[in-house]
Amino acid sequence: MTSDVAARAVRPLDAGAAARARARIDALTKPPGSLGRIEALAVQLSAIAGRIVDRAYDRPAILVGAGDHGVTAEGVSAYPAAVTPQMVGAIASGYAAVNAFARAVRADVFVANFGVRAEVAPHPCIVDVCVGRGTANFARGPAMPPADVELAVAAGIAAFDDVLARAPYDVLALGEMGIGNTTSAAAIVAACTGASAASVTGRGTGVDDARFAIKCGIVERAAGPLR
Repeated sequence: MTSDVAARAVRPLDAGAAARARARIDALTKPPGSLGRIEALAVQLSAIAGRIVDRAYDRPAILVGAGDHGVTAEGVSAYPAAVTPQMVGAIASGYAAVNAFARAVRADVFVANFGVRAEVAPHPCIVDVCVGRGTANFARGPAMPPADVELAVAAGIAAFDDVLARAPYDVLALGEMGIGNTTSAAAIVAACTGASAASVTGRGTGVDDARFAIKCGIVERAAGPLR
């Protein structure tokens, strides 16, 4: 399935279902808005499902996409790229923080290897959809050629299909990990929204002021020509 076909298959949010969910929540015996973000999440899930989600999910799953980012070479993270495969192994083996949250809601956890630079040992919970050994350093040039972007989208579809083929999951939460990830994410957000680098860039792994300044500068330079 190509990315164009996949995009056309995605249904828009159901505004009617969202309105019905909002009305039901507001009719409950409680102060309006007292459940905070839980209420907004319930409305959003109903809009996605096209109906009021009024029962617990029986088979939840979590899919974490993993890959390395070449921009890590610029010193934007407090940790080296070697941590990426270590974390992939920890998640697959059930030792990471996401696994603790998953156990609380009885969710299965999978990791999709999109492009970890180091070799990743096979594991039943790892979906191998690798399209390359990490991206290039976008502070020095394009992170990926257009053809590889299309391959990455196709890999995402393949990973999704792989997980759904394993069990009748009724909800799938998506996540990602990889050293340098928040720098790449900030650059994409800044380029797509026109927002300033300072407003969309965070400290990620908890970098100090000097590294944070470097990070913001890289995001600004990368996103500027694309705005």
